[in-house]
Order: sequence, then C-alpha cells, then structure tokens
Amino acid sequence: MTKKEFPRAIDNLKEISIKNPSFINESEEPTRSFGIGNSNVSFIGIANISQLQETAEKIYFSNHEIRDTVSFKSFEKEIINLIRKLREQNRKCSQDDIDQLLQILLES
Repeated sequence: MTKKEFPRAIDNLKEISIKNPSFINESEEPTRSFGIGNSNVSFIGIANISQLQETAEKIYFSNHEIRDTVSFKSFEKEIINLIRKLREQNRKCSQDDIDQLLQILLES
C-alpha cells in the first residue's frame, strides 16, 4: 500500500466502525472495541475486525521507518485516535492527517 492510498484506507475503517458507548452488542457477533463511553470505536463482526487488522498491517508494514520504530499496538492506537478525530470533525481523512499521524508516531 502506498502513502497516497492511506487516507482512503482510513476512511474505509471509519465507515465500518461504530460508536458503541454502552458496549451492547445485540447481534452477538465478535467485537473489537477501543475506548469507553463517547470515545468508543468498535468494529463488529469478523469481516470488519479482519478489515481493521488487514488495513492496519498493510499501512504498518508498508513504512519501514514506522515498523522499525513503533510497536504495532502503538500504531493501531494512533489509527483509532485518528478515526475518533475524523468522526468528531465529521470529515474524511486527508494526506495532511496521514503526515501528522506518521510524525506523531516517529516522535514517540
């Protein structure tokens, strides 16, 4: 995956995630949740959880500087933070968002 493809990949993750502040999952499908209350970002269902994992791995492993400097868990946390920010601002991911994300990761 190229850096120019990152914004669309993040937008796809934003689209399949939900805010689930009560952690109620009536569908009984597997769920992967980050945060509690209004900051919650959840992925419900095997397909959505798999897409999160695959997308995060593609972005992570496509940048050797990030891969060599930051743990995957820290990387995933920052992707979720970006999804929260985009959701709060009700907008799509931009290349500037990606540049800021990479800068934050490399400074940590």
